[in-house]
Amino acid sequence: MNAEPEQKDVAGGPIVEAAGSGRRKRWSPVDMVEAVVLGIGDTLRDMLDAGREEAQRAHNEAWHRYDELTKHRRERSERDDED
Repeated sequence: MNAEPEQKDVAGGPIVEAAGSGRRKRWSPVDMVEAVVLGIGDTLRDMLDAGREEAQRAHNEAWHRYDELTKHRRERSERDDED
């Protein structure tokens, strides 16, 4: 049971093997912070897009309801004008 200790690079970040390459990639703390920030940015962008879509849907539904209500009023007022 000769387990190798986890190797760390000079900056203190873990060394991970890149998928399929057989080479090891050194992850510095800056790389990790960048990955987190980019992940948060992607998540926020997705949330904003979903919010915009829902707002547009609600807006369209409200206009549809308003149009249904006022359409009958317009028809009534047009009949009253004819009398």
